[in-house]
Amino acid sequence: MRIVFMGTPAFALPTLKYCVTHHTVVAVVSQPSKPVGRKRLLTPPPVAQEAVRLGLTLFQPEKINTLYETLQALDIDLIVTAAYGQFLPKRILALPKVDCINVHGSLLPKHRGGAPIQRAIEQGDLETGITIMRMVERMDAGGMFHQERCAIDPKDTSETVFDKLAALGPVALDKAWDKIVKGHPPIIQDEALVTYAHTVRPEEEVLDFTLPAQVLERKIRAFYPSPATHTYLEGLRLKVYGATALERASEAPPGTLLGYHAEGLYVATGEGILALQDLQLEGKKRLPVTAFQSGYPLNSLSAVVLQPQRS
Repeated sequence: MRIVFMGTPAFALPTLKYCVTHHTVVAVVSQPSKPVGRKRLLTPPPVAQEAVRLGLTLFQPEKINTLYETLQALDIDLIVTAAYGQFLPKRILALPKVDCINVHGSLLPKHRGGAPIQRAIEQGDLETGITIMRMVERMDAGGMFHQERCAIDPKDTSETVFDKLAALGPVALDKAWDKIVKGHPPIIQDEALVTYAHTVRPEEEVLDFTLPAQVLERKIRAFYPSPATHTYLEGLRLKVYGATALERASEAPPGTLLGYHAEGLYVATGEGILALQDLQLEGKKRLPVTAFQSGYPLNSLSAVVLQPQRS
């Protein structure tokens, strides 16, 4: 099979390697390189770096439409995408002789969209998985060839689930392969069961301590390691990378710091107590709560209530 592979983050790497191992990848398409780090060095995304390492033909167009004539000349059997990051227009979807296939990180029709891993954790799902689906002009709406499931454990973060699903991508694609190449009809998604996993907005990163501790813990895990959640302490942004919800009552107003304990820095919430365990104050290093306590003992803080915005 002559394949054009489209992907951008590390999530797509195992699937790219599967395609390279078992088929002929005639080109790789990835998002453009972007400035990264404090020095803002122009850095290719992981898939682009791997394509170069493997000696594959690489394209990084700002708009995929501009690549139409180039792809047309490649005599493509199959387009395989995995977290590419651009919609494919109808004329590109029509190029392959066999099909256009997407490796999507959720159990469709649940969590269509750009943040399926984050939303699955945030909403308290007990499982997620990979769906191998036909690409259509509507977002993640195509028929499904195969689904591979995995559990979401109580301490999983987006990082750990990302790794699980990245490894499942080639497993699911391999199991779907015969159906795809033999032209078996995919299973149509039930539109009544569709939910959407919208990309995380900046305002969602702020912790609202009027919510229950369990909800806040899930959000912290869902947004780890990036973009990460935050609140404000004495006017400075306080990033929260790890926390545990405790089923303990408090009469204090939500957001009140209740003291340091073995489980972490206790904070009152709308329901229960949240123990903060992994913190980074603006302009400082990220610290476990034991080290944070040494620099910021509770009696040294002029404000003992965390704020949703800079004071």
